[in-house]
Amino acid sequence: MRVALLRRSAPEPTHVTVIHAGTCYPVAVRRRSAARRITLRVSSATGEIVLTLPERIDLAAAQR
Repeated sequence: MRVALLRRSAPEPTHVTVIHAGTCYPVAVRRRSAARRITLRVSSATGEIVLTLPERIDLAAAQR
């Protein structure tokens, strides 16, 4: 059990790519301890796409 606590997981990516209708979109991934749900936002000013996740949610679950 003690060994499991010392293992480090691979660093989480800061961006993921989403393919929609043949176009690739870069999506920034942000973790927030205060977040209660998964949100996907597009900035009207810059066009940046941001996926915000609570710390307890797995990135794979958010991508689904």
